[in-house]
Amino acid sequence: MKPLKLISLLLCVGLLFISCDKTPADKGAAAPAGAVIGTNGLSDAERRKFYHLPEGSELYPYAWAKALISSQNGKPFLENLERFGLVADAKSAENPHGLPVGITVGKRSGVGAIEMIGVNCSACHVGQLSYQGRALRVDGAPNLFDITMFYTDLANSTKDTVKDPEKLWAFVKRYLADKEHPAETVPA
Repeated sequence: MKPLKLISLLLCVGLLFISCDKTPADKGAAAPAGAVIGTNGLSDAERRKFYHLPEGSELYPYAWAKALISSQNGKPFLENLERFGLVADAKSAENPHGLPVGITVGKRSGVGAIEMIGVNCSACHVGQLSYQGRALRVDGAPNLFDITMFYTDLANSTKDTVKDPEKLWAFVKRYLADKEHPAETVPA
């Protein structure tokens, strides 16, 4: 891209942020306070569904993910998933766990009533730009989500937990302490 075109593009984006009203264009959407949501034809209900709709990629038990400590940073794996480039999202009926846009929790056939965590299309296709306390969210825009880093950290953290008896015992204690998953529902 030529320098003049790039400067023009950046200037337009900057002006868009400056001119944005601080109130959400869609009051029902789960955008952060003050975010402007680009209109693209989705209704509030469609948008909320799009952000967290399980689509079959749910591969890892949610209760385990809650109890897992990241090998990458030593903190709970589900803490600050925005570190992978995901867009933060508020708790709602469609997102009772308060997970970022694109992270799903659903029951998958073949594993019984266990909630599983996964990723849907919106993880990569909902973009948000923020500047000086103002945010512009665009459904369908590209995002900086690093899905490889997300699944690599999930796999490495699990492997490191299983290999180390102390980490494994701490994981089991966190898992059993979770009131949503009492000891009698621990999968075999």
